[in-house]
Amino acid sequence: MLSLFYIVVCILSVGAEPPRPSVKRLHEATATVLHSDLLQNGYVRIKEVLGSDEALTWGARIYSATMKQTSSCPVVSSTSSIQHVESCKGLSGPSFIRGRQLEEVDRVISYLTNSPDLARIAAQVMNVSRVRLYQATSFIKHPGDAPSAWHQDAAACPLHTDKLITIWLALDHVPPEAGPLIFARGSHLPNVPEPSLRDLSPGDRLASMKKWTTSEVKNLTGLSITRPLSLSPGDATLHLGWTLHSAPPNTGEKPRKAIAITYFSDGARVHPDLLSLKEGRSGGSNDDASDGSKGVAFKGEDGNNLYVQLLEDDYQTWKEWLHKRPSILIPGAPVRDSVLTPLLYDVLWDTAPGIPI
Repeated sequence: MLSLFYIVVCILSVGAEPPRPSVKRLHEATATVLHSDLLQNGYVRIKEVLGSDEALTWGARIYSATMKQTSSCPVVSSTSSIQHVESCKGLSGPSFIRGRQLEEVDRVISYLTNSPDLARIAAQVMNVSRVRLYQATSFIKHPGDAPSAWHQDAAACPLHTDKLITIWLALDHVPPEAGPLIFARGSHLPNVPEPSLRDLSPGDRLASMKKWTTSEVKNLTGLSITRPLSLSPGDATLHLGWTLHSAPPNTGEKPRKAIAITYFSDGARVHPDLLSLKEGRSGGSNDDASDGSKGVAFKGEDGNNLYVQLLEDDYQTWKEWLHKRPSILIPGAPVRDSVLTPLLYDVLWDTAPGIPI
């Protein structure tokens, strides 16, 4: 009896781990329909990926970690919001607050960002058998924050693949006025004119990135633009890496809380034009890097000065690779296995005995 009492006291003193996310399971028929819609439109919506109460709990945790992470960054106050300064996190403008690698602030967040069950949804909707993590980013848009620029996630991604998908998970009530994502239907397909950058080389993509209005995107591409959806906590939209998307301003009265988790199909290759020798720059160490208008220069493992075709914003995600493990980025080769790109889901795990997920 005394032993049992001691065990209970120890558990209470250490603190129980919060439950891992209870993610919705997709039936095979539902996944097939979603995959078809994704191929046609470039995006899909899935309701109740997480339960509402659970999503709200994660939202509070992620909001707290994001604000803690960005508290050391310079901010400016407006009459109705706190806005991110461009130089702090490499944003294209002070339109929202972004949190990266929040697991370093709160390790429990990794239960969500590295969830095999969420990764399963990404794999099912893309119709692939294995997916790895690309990045996980929180997006907080306070009341009064401006629209997010139209862009394609894959335009500045080092991978040469169409199998890149983002789950954008609502962590609070996101009515249309709060600024949920909007999409250009079919913009993920080839031969779509600019502002689609899919058919351009990495260097030309960066040089061609501009700020496009919604009417310009519609007129130049000839594609229809979706209306802002009303999302409940736990609802999600999924979009491909080449899908043009944006988010309207938050004209509501509450912060818009969301996390975007991006996955890529295992075996995806590094873009063959990603890295090139950079002339006119010498010295420095692996921690030296200079951000240019068309990419980032850094010193590789062999001492050569290299140039990577990445926007500074994406460089924030990839700098760990570029500085510490650039050997995992070999042009034309599959991305090497690393803690930065864990394998989160393999379809065999659903059938192999003794492998928990």
